[in-house]
This record gives sequence, structure tokens and C-alpha cells, in this order.
Amino acid sequence: GDEFFIRLGQAIFQNTTLGGVDLSFFKETCRLLNPQEAKEVFSPYPEMIKNTYKVFDLCRSFDWGEKKIIFPQFCQWSSQKCDEILKEKSFRGIEKRYPGKMTPSFQSQLLKRLDYELKIIGEKGFSSYFLVVEDIVRHCPRTCGRGSAASSLVSFLLGITHVDPIKHNLYFERFLNPEREDPPDIDIDFPWDERDAILDYVFRKYPDHSAMVSNHNSLQGASAIREVAKVYGVPLDEINDQIKSFPRVTPSGVWKKIFFQARRLQGHFRHLSVHPGGVVITPRPISSYVPLEKAPKGVPLLQWEKRQVKKFGLVKIDLLGNRSLAVIRDTLSAVNERFHKEQRITYETLDPIYDSKAKSLLQAGETMGVFYIESPASRLLLQRMNSSQFEHIVIASSIIRPAANEYALEFVRRIQGRRYTHLHPLLAPILEESYGLMVYQEQVSKAVMALADFSMSEGNELRKILDKKNKRKKLQDFESKFFKGGLKKGIPSQTLNQVWRMILSFSGYSFCKAHSAGYAMVSFKSCYLKSHYPAEFMSSVLSHEGGFYSLSTYLDEARRLNIKILVPDVNESEVSYRGHGGTLRVGLQQLQEVSAGLRKRMIESRKKKGRFSSLDDFFVRAKPSFEEAKILVKARALNSLRKGESFCQQMWRVYEWFAVQKGGRLKGDLVPQEFKEFSPWQLIEWEMRFLKSAVSFPPWALYPKALKTKGRVRSTELFSYRGHVVVVFGVYVTAKVVWTKKGEEMCFVTFSDETGLIETVLFPRAYVVFRDLLFSGKAFLIKGKVENNLGASQIQVYDVSLLKISLEGFSEREKKILD
Repeated sequence: GDEFFIRLGQAIFQNTTLGGVDLSFFKETCRLLNPQEAKEVFSPYPEMIKNTYKVFDLCRSFDWGEKKIIFPQFCQWSSQKCDEILKEKSFRGIEKRYPGKMTPSFQSQLLKRLDYELKIIGEKGFSSYFLVVEDIVRHCPRTCGRGSAASSLVSFLLGITHVDPIKHNLYFERFLNPEREDPPDIDIDFPWDERDAILDYVFRKYPDHSAMVSNHNSLQGASAIREVAKVYGVPLDEINDQIKSFPRVTPSGVWKKIFFQARRLQGHFRHLSVHPGGVVITPRPISSYVPLEKAPKGVPLLQWEKRQVKKFGLVKIDLLGNRSLAVIRDTLSAVNERFHKEQRITYETLDPIYDSKAKSLLQAGETMGVFYIESPASRLLLQRMNSSQFEHIVIASSIIRPAANEYALEFVRRIQGRRYTHLHPLLAPILEESYGLMVYQEQVSKAVMALADFSMSEGNELRKILDKKNKRKKLQDFESKFFKGGLKKGIPSQTLNQVWRMILSFSGYSFCKAHSAGYAMVSFKSCYLKSHYPAEFMSSVLSHEGGFYSLSTYLDEARRLNIKILVPDVNESEVSYRGHGGTLRVGLQQLQEVSAGLRKRMIESRKKKGRFSSLDDFFVRAKPSFEEAKILVKARALNSLRKGESFCQQMWRVYEWFAVQKGGRLKGDLVPQEFKEFSPWQLIEWEMRFLKSAVSFPPWALYPKALKTKGRVRSTELFSYRGHVVVVFGVYVTAKVVWTKKGEEMCFVTFSDETGLIETVLFPRAYVVFRDLLFSGKAFLIKGKVENNLGASQIQVYDVSLLKISLEGFSEREKKILD
């Protein structure tokens, strides 16, 4: 009954078992009294009853302001002054964004668009909001204005966004239009490690007027199962196995109870958390609009989540963290320091969309480490497209969504030359730029307006409903309206069916063109830096802990770019990775089981007193613990202090230092002949443990026999073997399991060899046979048929063999890499 679920809920809240839950607070009399009972209980205190009704009346009469938008107020200025300042700043932005003379026709187009936007922004009372965001963005030049705000010329002129909306035909009405009643957000990405400083600035500038939006976390699916299972004391491994298999499980014993009770708890509130970046700034103190609390990290937090915030009329600004912006920043910093001291490359001025090297990289799909387009699916799409036009990359960024796979393939066919006709002449001006296919959210709105006479607000509402999960009833209403409106205009039902099917491909999630254009520009900047400065770029990717792939995969990519990887060293390494020319020095951050304090002491000591001259000098100045000193030897991070000694001798010196004198001078020199060297096996094992990856050698060096397999085909040779059955060597990189229409599991797996990446597909029969093998090993020999998938090579796997590590490949000469 209810009492049991109270106990269950409290056990979850208290993070204990059912038997250990504390219910001392709970009594059967704990319930809300009805008015008559309350009058009797509190009859000696009539003022308490009176005050209760007063609170009730206040709550009932509270103005929820559902139709009233509450904008942040910039510098306490009037709306009229904000309009004037916004206009002035926009005109100043023209000089910066369009230096030099403009043609009369472009100038006319520009001023007409600017006048139109400023008019709507002013009418909607949005000027103050723009000024607040511009002031925030001014504190960090490396941003990416994403979402629909990137379609605004005013945003571009103020430096909030960085893609020219006129040049790239971005639709302002997707962001703001005369019929739009709800306030749109402006979403800004900052380098992930600068975002907290930006938030601090906001809270300092608007104290008591600003707070972060909360998330209301509820128990859903896996989390409900996990929490209930913990209450029953089920081991973590068993919980993870059950969740991994769900819903294809046959519960028995205690798991029957767990699944039943988890289903009952599903949807129940769990706790508040902080929204990834949503900030609200209000004209009056924020506590007069919404209840507040403090988040664990100390920031002020609204008790409302984003839908409640929007319903109340509060306008949210999303200040989000993006690792790739930090990668670009650090790459530019290294590049400018070494190559461009006089004429520096800046984030704002870097416009590489016509750079030949960056375009070649994109066409080949060699985009590992490149923001937004590095996943296997993205790289395959780029290879199929064989195009590097900015507009095509924008389309690719938008069309690669789960429900639109068939349209992504059709897009590739069309840019490769397949002839097509628009589904209807009314769609031609809307879909011309995207080859007759619906790619962007605003095209959905425009299409239903053109074909079925939807209003602008109805078109926008349909776009929003497609993004929502609980949308079926409303979507059916819109579908009915679309078909009625279209048939009324004489459009054939077959055409309407095709268009509606395309509209449904936007279900789940999709993007507006401005969002994809903003991200595509960041992708181009990343490609430019990777193609021109590979060592500096890859070192920044690794320093910021990569993206889609693992550390070892990014290191392998660096090797394929002919970059020599060097192990961390107490005299040579910074905390982060450092790339220069043809080398990449691993950072101290990759050392495992070494404290941040020791890393900091190493760097600070080197800055003050220069390089460490000996082990004695290092121990005295850096003060490592005994365990840390041993780890540094095992990771070969004391290599520059060996002076002809073996690693075994160096380890002995560590033991002697800590056991004999600890802080004094060593007694005499040790005789080299007394010590053997650690075996390559031991050094490799330590490297893999304390550096998390193979660093001083590529992983494929551990499989020499496989590399010599007769007839083995390398990844770069697959193109020549299309239609043939081949054998390839591959180190496991990543996998994606999908479901077929019949409900069977199949899998796309990415492997790598010494020349590149290999994309494979295991259809259900092969996946059932080999899945346990795939996820238990590291390197394999794979047999399968090379398929030509619209210009990209993919192997349909027939057989997989797990390989064993061998040191046969480490000859005496090659073993020197372990030095």
C-alpha cells in the first residue's frame, strides 16, 4: 500500500536498504487536516487560522503573468534608450563585420534587413535582452552563438554570433516574428573551462536579480530500476547487467518485485539539479518572481525548471560550455606563440571556408577530433558527399538525425548528380537550397504555410510539437489541418503524403539552419587548424580530454599524421599536452595515481629554479611521496634524469632515497653491472596502467603476426577491393548497436589500423555470434565483403578472430622506443 511506498521512497532518499530506513518522522496521523478539523484543533489560536486564509488568498490572487514577458533590464535603462543604444551598436558592428566598400545593392539589402529586425525587436521589447547578452559575450571573444539566434543580423553585428545571416540565407523569423508570443532563448557556447567565470560575472553584475534554472530529475526507466534494486541490496554489477539487458529480461525472484515497484515509481520526482546553462535575469529582485535555493556549488538556483520559467514569462539565456572552443583557443595560442608572433590569427578573423587544406580534410572525412562531425556516421556521410562546400556541411550537420537516414542518403545522391523535381512548385523556393529535401526546422514551418495556409505561429507550433515526446494528440490535429488545407488548395493527396512523411522525419530532435551554420563554422575552424597545425591541434584535443573517441584512439590518429608521441617527463612536460611540428609531448595530466599537488609543484619549481638536474634535486624540490616516485619511474617520466642508468637502477635509487636518507645526499654511485633492466613486458604493462594507453609505441606493434597476414588489406586500400571479400587487421575503436525493423540487434563497429579507420557492419546473424568477442578484446582479424556505400567503403563482417599480444615485433632496435 501507500505506507510501503513511503518506506521505499525514504529508503531511496536516505540511500539505505528497506530494513535500515529511518521512519521516525512518520506517523499515521501525518496528513492534511480538513477545514473543520483545523478550526477545532487551532480554536485557541484564531489568528493562526486567519493567517492561513490570508496566505491562501495571496496564493490564489497571485499574478502568474502567463502572457507577460519579463525581460532583464540593462543598466536600469528605459526601453526607448535600449532601442537607441541597440541601433547604435548595430551600425557600429557594420563597420567591423563589413570593412571596406559595399556594393550599393548589398548595402540596400543589409540596411533593409537591419531595419526590419530592429523594428520587430523593438516592438517585442527585446532590445534590453540583446544588450545584456552582448555585454556577457564581450567578456569572451571565443564563442559560438547557436540555435535560432544565429539567424539574426543584429546578433551577428553585436558579435553574439559569427555566421553572416545574409550571406548564408538564414531565416530571422525562425528566431523572432511578429506572431511569436513566447520569448526565444539566445544560446551561447563558451569554452568549457571559461564558463564558470562568465557565470560569476553575471551573478556579480546582477546580484539578487539572477539565478540558474533547475532541472527536475524524476525516476525514469533505468534510474527507477537502479534505485529500487539498491534498496534490496542487489550488487552493482548485477544491477548493471539487468539494466543493460532491459527490456529483454525475464525477471525472477527479487527482480520481479524490483521491476514492479520501479514501474510504480516511474515519473516520481527525485531531486533538483542545475540546468546545463540556463540563466534568468530579472528587473526586480528575482525572489519576487520565483522561489530560490542555493545549489551545492553555491550558485543561486530557481526552484522552477525551463518550461515553468517560460510559462511564467521569464526569459532564459543559455550560457553553455563547449570543449571544442577551448581546443581552438589553445591551438591558436600555441600556433601564434611559435609561428605568428607578429601577425596573430584570432578566433574572430579566422574564416577558413575556402581553405584548400581544410576542404581536403572534410572531403576525405578525416575529421577525428573535429567538433560536431567526427562520429563514424558523420565521417561516412562526408566521404559519401565528397564535398566541402560550406552550405553542404551545414546540410550534413542538420540531416544526420535518426529519423532522416533515408533523406541523408538521397541528399548524397542528389549532390552527386541525381536529377530530381520538387514535390510541388510551391516548395521550390523553400527547398531549393537543400536539393528539394526538408533539412531545417524552418522549412517545416514554411512548407505548411505554403501548402496548407498555416499561419506563421501555427507553423512554429508544429515545429515545436515535433520535438516533443508526448505529442501524439496535438500532432494528429496538425496532420488533419495540413491535409484539409492542402486538399482545399488542390494539392494531390499523394504529394501531401510525401511531404508529411518528410515532416515526420523531424520527430525527436532536429535543428534550424542557423544552429547548424554556427556549428559548421566551428567545424571549419577546427579543420583548418588540424590540416595546417596537426601536432598543436591534436595536443589541444588530448588536453581537453578529446570528444567522441578514447584517449588511445586520438593518440593513434596523431601517429597517422606522422607525429611522434613522447612520454611525459618531469623536465619536458607541462600539465597539458604540447605539440610542435612533428612531435607531441604527453602532459603530466595523463599520469595516473599521481596527485595534482605534485604536478603543480613540478611546474612551479621549474619556473622558479629551472630544470631538475638529478634525482636528488627532484626529490628535494618536488617532494613526491614514495609511491608517486615509483610510479614516475614506471611511467618513465624521470627519463631525463637517468644519465645512462637503466630503469631498474633508477628504481633502486628511489628505494635508497626513501629508505636510507630521505632528503640527504646519496652515498656514492651505484654500479650499472649490478642491475638488469625491466623486461619489455613489464614496461608495457606499466605504461598501459600509469599512462592509460600505449604512448611510446602504437597498439598495432603488439600484433606483429597479424600485420604480416598474407593478403591483409589496409584501411587506405579498401577502395580498390570493393565487391571483394578481404581480411583486415583492426584495433577496436567504438560500436553502435541499432535495432532492425524486425526487432533484431545489429551493430556498426569502427576499427583502426596503422593507416586509418575501418567502418564495418555486423548484421543480426553475425552480431549474435561475435558480440561477446568484440566487447572482450582489443585487436582482431576481420573477414568480410567490402561494400561501396554511395562512395564510402564499409565491410560487411563474416568472421572475427580475437588476437593475442606478442612482443615478437619488438626487436632489439625497436625496443629502444621503450627508452
